[in-house]
Amino acid sequence: RIIAGVIDREEAERKVDGISSEGMTIEDEKVPAVVRQPKFLLIQSHSQVDRIETRIRENQSTLNYITPHFRAEAEVEVGPLKEGEVYSVGWVQAVTSMTFVNTYPTGQSSWEIQELNSGETVALSDADGRQYPWYGVTTECRTVRGPCPAQRVHVFMNDNFSPTVSWAVPVGKDQPDSLQRIHRDQSFIVWLVVKNESTGEILPLKAYRWRAIINIALDCTRSIGERAKLLEPKIQAQPIELFDLRVPRTALQSPRANEAQKFVWRTVESELIFEVSCSPSLPPVLQPEATSDSRYPCRYAPY
Repeated sequence: RIIAGVIDREEAERKVDGISSEGMTIEDEKVPAVVRQPKFLLIQSHSQVDRIETRIRENQSTLNYITPHFRAEAEVEVGPLKEGEVYSVGWVQAVTSMTFVNTYPTGQSSWEIQELNSGETVALSDADGRQYPWYGVTTECRTVRGPCPAQRVHVFMNDNFSPTVSWAVPVGKDQPDSLQRIHRDQSFIVWLVVKNESTGEILPLKAYRWRAIINIALDCTRSIGERAKLLEPKIQAQPIELFDLRVPRTALQSPRANEAQKFVWRTVESELIFEVSCSPSLPPVLQPEATSDSRYPCRYAPY
């Protein structure tokens, strides 16, 4: 069950008198409009995207680009807690849209999340898959167990892309280098939430939306190291704070985005030739590549 968020105790007390005890509907469930005796005080929260350009590395058979990091941090006071009370504070991230297209003379390859494209869902979990709903389980979340006095916890997260793209058409063998353009436009919502580990209730405290747009033009007639040109926007936009804190159920549970995305190849003659799910073994050109993100020893090509 998801319950409405509160920013601080004073605000919660002001809201109690003016809101019906019937509460509001979130994800088809009746929930309290406010928490009457909040145990959580948001001390500070901040998010940003590094103000640097995307880096591009050209290798013999592939191109690799590394985007600036999105970063979020927060400090929350939890408690005091009674015996048996257990709460976790941390970051939850979901993908809300994704366009990732690589263009060749004979067609386009893309990574797609059909649940988002079809409108079946508005957000898909981007958890690491080890402990839902958290984005990660190291610096990204903290757990406080009662009995204990009020204490402050600090949580922070970061995310970026580091995908590998083939110079040659990723279908068939002995294809010439012909990659012409890379376009990626992906959006996320990140929530700072408190989870009651006994009941499963989720209390959102803060939310941010961030977006990454990558455009790269390629000229494969040039030598390796001289082919790629980063196009606008070279500096990514900063995150936007959201005031609607409601969390879709699909942002909190499986499947996560990594499991739902599919690889698609389209040609001029045929809209769709085949799809390759990320879950089975991938062809060599689509194999995972190491990344600096400590959550994943490796990631599939789209990241």
